[in-house]
Amino acid sequence: MSTEDLDLEVVDQFLADVGSAAPELVDLFIDETNSRLARMGKMATDQNWSSLAIESHALKSAARTYGLGGIADIADQLD
Repeated sequence: MSTEDLDLEVVDQFLADVGSAAPELVDLFIDETNSRLARMGKMATDQNWSSLAIESHALKSAARTYGLGGIADIADQLD
C-alpha cells in the first residue's frame, strides 16, 4: 500500500476527530481486519455467502473510515 491508496482528506478528518486515540484505533483496525479476513476466507471456503456478505459490508465500512477506499471498493464487490 502507498499513500496513493489513501484518501488523505478522510485521514485528516479521522485524525481531527479522534486525536491522540488514533494510534490505538489504527492498531485495533489492523487486528480486527486480520481476524475478519481469516473469517472471510473460511466463509468463502465453506460457501457461506450470506455471512461473507455481512463481513464484507463491515470491512467496507471500516476501510472507508480509515480512508482506505481501494480496500472498501474490493469489499463492496463481495457485499
